[in-house]
Amino acid sequence: MTRSGVAGLILAGLLATACGGNSTGTSGGYYLRFQTPGGQVSFTSQASLTAAFSQSGNQRLMIATGFDASRNFSITVFDAVPIVEQTYSGYDINVNLGAVVGVQLTYEDASGTVWSIGSGTSNQTVTLTSITATTVMGQFSGTMKASGHADLVVTNGQFFVVRAN
Repeated sequence: MTRSGVAGLILAGLLATACGGNSTGTSGGYYLRFQTPGGQVSFTSQASLTAAFSQSGNQRLMIATGFDASRNFSITVFDAVPIVEQTYSGYDINVNLGAVVGVQLTYEDASGTVWSIGSGTSNQTVTLTSITATTVMGQFSGTMKASGHADLVVTNGQFFVVRAN
């Protein structure tokens, strides 16, 4: 598993425990879902559907997660300025800004295969449509790569998750 995959799993677990009142069941209405050539993938376990914002020096990020017993998905948005409602895309280590800028989608399927940016340029896009004190909502799409596998094209991605901080 890649470093970012491990970090995503750890953060997802931490965020799930911070979820408070929506920690059980599927009645809260939160979701993370997307389309692949193999069909729809959905996460509806309310305890797993969380987002958090962080800052360290010039680096800011937002990570939204969804997981179940056998799979997990994370959406990470990076910027050198505060994360706001707008569209983010690509992935660049910007030495002038002193920060990573862009998007990273990461998916571990039930077989344990980890899909992410890969090397080179990225066409991954995340649009944050609503950021409130309690929730984060948006859309995403892009191509994900895994060693030894054909590219995985994700379309019609949507999420509505609890905001942990």
